[in-house]
Amino acid sequence: VAAISMFILLVILFRYEFNQRRIQLLATVQSQTRLMKQIAGHNIALSDALLDKDPLYNPYTATLAEFKTALRSIEEIGGTMEFTLAEQQGDSIIILLTHLTDNNNHPAPIAMDSDLAQPQRRALNGETGTMIGLDYQGHQVISAFDYINELHLGVVVKIDVEEIRAPFFRAVITGTTVTGIIILFGSLAFIWIGNPVIRRLENNNKYLQKEIDARKQIESVLQESEEQYRTLFQQAS
Repeated sequence: VAAISMFILLVILFRYEFNQRRIQLLATVQSQTRLMKQIAGHNIALSDALLDKDPLYNPYTATLAEFKTALRSIEEIGGTMEFTLAEQQGDSIIILLTHLTDNNNHPAPIAMDSDLAQPQRRALNGETGTMIGLDYQGHQVISAFDYINELHLGVVVKIDVEEIRAPFFRAVITGTTVTGIIILFGSLAFIWIGNPVIRRLENNNKYLQKEIDARKQIESVLQESEEQYRTLFQQAS
């Protein structure tokens, strides 16, 4: 009962933790998306004036550069938490930006029909939400994703599922060990306390059995005597 109760409690807490992480990730990705839209809108609005001074000015490039700086203010949800920006080029997903890797060392392109980069694919399809799936590195992650229409970019914030599971696995091991020790000592205590009672009951049962056997023997003798007297009475002249 203790083990089953502990397991049910851990499952409930695990599901609650997963839902909380979904909410946190979705709030994070939406706030970053709003920030990027504001930066992009500002740069696009200034592009006409800035092009006269700098013909090479590109609001898209300027937005990415500014957002790289803004990424430094992201509050980490966990050790494996990662923010990524991706775009679609032909049939490939291109990871443009991730704050966990060097800006000059981008991950390799991923095919749109690949099993990898599932959150990025859904973001580039214009979807918004959360999911559990494989990231661009093949890790099982819980992620939130959004799409920036102005820049045609997919925004993803993700964290490895293993990071969320690890504390619960440790809790299961610890809880199972503690429960096993409690059950062991409880059993020993029950045996220590219960054995004298059991022996007393066994002695009482033996005494009662002797009483029952004696009564049966008496009843058998009485029945035999009654049969003899009945036979004698019936045959008397």
